[in-house]
Amino acid sequence: MTSSDDAFERVVARERSYARGKRFRHARRALLVHAYSFAIVNAILVASWIGELILTDGEHPAWWVPTTLGWGVGLVVHAALVYRPWRRHTGGAAT
Repeated sequence: MTSSDDAFERVVARERSYARGKRFRHARRALLVHAYSFAIVNAILVASWIGELILTDGEHPAWWVPTTLGWGVGLVVHAALVYRPWRRHTGGAAT
């Protein structure tokens, strides 16, 4: 291999690394938007349930729990796909 081949390989590796980093930053930002919307919407659901309890003087089941659990599972899966610990590599070829 000549020195120009080595330089080309280094440039290609750097570009791939940059592209991977850019994809990761985008995915992490999307996860944060997902987490913030989860927190805000579920806070509103719980607040409305509490308001319902106060206004009706009765016991009502926590109807917001299935929504929160279902969405929470989706959020955990999203986080697992963003951080993918099973795909970590140590500088070799991308796995």
